[in-house]
Amino acid sequence: MSSAADELAHWLEDQGIGLFGGNADWSIHVDREPVAPDRVVTLYDTGGPANFSIEPEIRNPTIQVRVRGVTFAEAYEMQERISRLLTQPGDGYASFERTIGEHRYLVIARTSDIMSLGRDANDRIRLTANYEALRQPLEIES
Repeated sequence: MSSAADELAHWLEDQGIGLFGGNADWSIHVDREPVAPDRVVTLYDTGGPANFSIEPEIRNPTIQVRVRGVTFAEAYEMQERISRLLTQPGDGYASFERTIGEHRYLVIARTSDIMSLGRDANDRIRLTANYEALRQPLEIES
């Protein structure tokens, strides 16, 4: 099974945020922020609380989305764009639920505001935001 960060990174690629694993501006990566390009989105699996659902297959992973850019404004706008995609249902959805990868995401909520990590050694701005999801596998293993 794929991690939440990996599934959501590929889904963000499908939504036009950038190319997964690429080296062009606004490439998308998982668990490792590359040195280049200057503009990059990286998703991290950050654990999450113990399973609180009465249904053991429903998990609630937490994910951090880090955006690095040349200017504060472009990095902030990318964070806002990603937040809208992750947390708001798109056109045609009767509810929030959506299938992403091997899971049904029941909800994705942003659990922090956009925060600055300051600038890196190359003077690029880094902004982060945190999310929590409820997801269940499409196929339940017995």
